[in-house]
Amino acid sequence: MLLLNSINILAQDNLSNRQIDSIINGNSEFVYENPERYYTSAKKTYEASLLNKYDKGIALSLRKISLYHSEILKNYNTALTYTDQGLELSKKINNDSLTLYFTFGRGALYGKLGFLKRAVKIIDECLSKTDAIKDPKKRSLLRGDLYSHKALFLSSIKPEHSTKLVLENNILAMKEYEKALEECLDAGYANVGYSYMQLGDYDKAIYYFNKSIQFFKIKNVITPEVEYTNLAELYYRKGEYPKSLSYADSSNDICLKMKTKNYFLISENYKNFKKIYTKLDSSAASLKFYNLELLYKDSLNLENEKQLSASAKYMIDKNENENSALHQKNYYMIIGFALFLLAGIILFYYYTKHKKTNFDKEVKIKEKDIETKSTEIVELKHKVSNSYTDLIEMAKQNDPLFTSFFIELYPDFYKNLKAIQPNLTLVEQKTCFYLKLKLTTKEIADYTFVSVKAIQNRKNRLRKRLLIEGDIDIYEWINEL
Repeated sequence: MLLLNSINILAQDNLSNRQIDSIINGNSEFVYENPERYYTSAKKTYEASLLNKYDKGIALSLRKISLYHSEILKNYNTALTYTDQGLELSKKINNDSLTLYFTFGRGALYGKLGFLKRAVKIIDECLSKTDAIKDPKKRSLLRGDLYSHKALFLSSIKPEHSTKLVLENNILAMKEYEKALEECLDAGYANVGYSYMQLGDYDKAIYYFNKSIQFFKIKNVITPEVEYTNLAELYYRKGEYPKSLSYADSSNDICLKMKTKNYFLISENYKNFKKIYTKLDSSAASLKFYNLELLYKDSLNLENEKQLSASAKYMIDKNENENSALHQKNYYMIIGFALFLLAGIILFYYYTKHKKTNFDKEVKIKEKDIETKSTEIVELKHKVSNSYTDLIEMAKQNDPLFTSFFIELYPDFYKNLKAIQPNLTLVEQKTCFYLKLKLTTKEIADYTFVSVKAIQNRKNRLRKRLLIEGDIDIYEWINEL
């Protein structure tokens, strides 16, 4: 009835602030069930709130629009733009709970963009301020989300954090979720199951994965494709191949029907097929699924390249704009205070002296802020374009983001390579990148999980494709490009 009421209200041209609140509160859990309707509703309340100059309605609508871009479209830089707008507005109207939600949203998006340590720091700050949420169930739900995201980001910061520390945060998240089950879309059971799987406790892992699947079926909003992929990996480790294949099939059935396909999960499922058929000495099936795995990994890499390029540019531009604004503000402050000091000298010497002391302190604080902002910009640029050590580590781990980070680090090399042969496949490009990093044939084979002979064949094909003469060393040719 509440949802139908919201739909009827949306049909009206003008909305009161009370009607805006009714719509926002009435469809808060439907982003996964009907994303387009959710987004249309959020845009409508945003426009109505702007018309009414209703700041709280604007902020709440921005939060929903950001959630849609993040969770449905996976467009994190656009989501961050809306989140930053909402954060500034929530601070302006002194709404502590909204400020907390937007700050958490900002931290979560930083983590998804790869700024993991910064994200964990923001989440820890949010955990210390959750008393701003008065409703106990909503407070527990938020704390659960915070612990869950902290565990996720900690698991990607290696080797500084152990699996046990990740498990501790996942268990804390699960306990908070269980206090607010009516509010939950995800009770956190899957995260606990994954942590136990990494620790080798398969019985507990299976228990929590199945508990998560049952929870999703009851909610009938989120599908359990991630749990199926995890169970496929778990049963592969146990050597129970039929069960592993069955769960990987179930995950792919869901993923391939999605409007926005989960390329990562699909490639992981095909990787699981490849490993099993390799164990069963079925070379034809193994090759088939290996090619499917590469196909979806290439699709994932293309999506990641687009996201990384747009997101990194947004982050750098944003920090540089903030720094520029801070310099300009400081400049005007100095002029204003100088005029004030001049008038003060004429009127009251003591008053002027006292004010000048305060002014000097404020200038030092502002200069320290500028220094901090400048340091953040340098760190961001270093992460995007100069992380050579990280690039080598990513190559060793066959990280999906290796290609995009390499192109950021060697843009001229990539441009010249494409100029010589614009039709190189992603696999051929990656082989050139490994050669540029001076990795040996055996190292490349180890890192990409193929045979030494396969890499040698790739190098021979590259010679023909790039018109490299037979008496020229391919490493020297690549290095001089």
